[in-house]
Amino acid sequence: MDLKALAAALFVAFFTVIMDAVFNFHYIYVLIILVITGYVLVRLFSISAAAPQAEAAPPSPEKQIELANLLKSAADKAEIQLVLESEDKNNMVFVNEKAFQQALAAGFAAFGIKVHGKTEAVRSGNQKLVHVTLTVNRKAGTIQEKLDAALSALRQLLSQKGGSAWQTDIPRKTELHILIPGN
Repeated sequence: MDLKALAAALFVAFFTVIMDAVFNFHYIYVLIILVITGYVLVRLFSISAAAPQAEAAPPSPEKQIELANLLKSAADKAEIQLVLESEDKNNMVFVNEKAFQQALAAGFAAFGIKVHGKTEAVRSGNQKLVHVTLTVNRKAGTIQEKLDAALSALRQLLSQKGGSAWQTDIPRKTELHILIPGN
C-alpha cells in the first residue's frame, strides 16, 4: 500500500467529514466514492512517476574536430573542388563527425560544381560559433531538392547544440550558410 495515496485518501475523507458537519451533507456513499477516487488517483500518479521513463536515443558522440579538414574531406567525398578562405584556418567545431560529414557531402554533391567557402568565428550571447558560407555560381532551382535534403539533415544535426543551416539566393549565386558550435 502506498502511504502517499493513503494519506491523500484520508485527507479527502477528513475534508468530506468537515463538509458534512458544516453543511449537513449526509451521503455516506459520496464519502466512500471520494476516498476510493482519491486513493486511486494518487496511486496512479505515484506509479507513473516511479515508472522508468523510456530512455531517449543516446546522444551522438560529438568531439572537437578541425573545421578545415572536415570541409575538405566532405568536398573530396562529394568529388567537388572546394576553395576555402577563412580568417582562421584552425577553427574547431563540436559535431558528430560521421553524420555531419555525410550531410555536408550531400550538400556539396547538390552543388555539383566548384564551391567557394568562407569561415568566420561569431558569437551568440556567450556561445561561440563558426559561420561557414558555401557559395556556388548558379541559381538554386536546378539543385533545390538535393539541397533541401542536405539542409534539413544539417539543421537537424546542429539545432540540438544551438547551430543552424539555411540557404540564401543572391543574384546568379546560391549560398549555403551553416552555424556550427565551436570556436
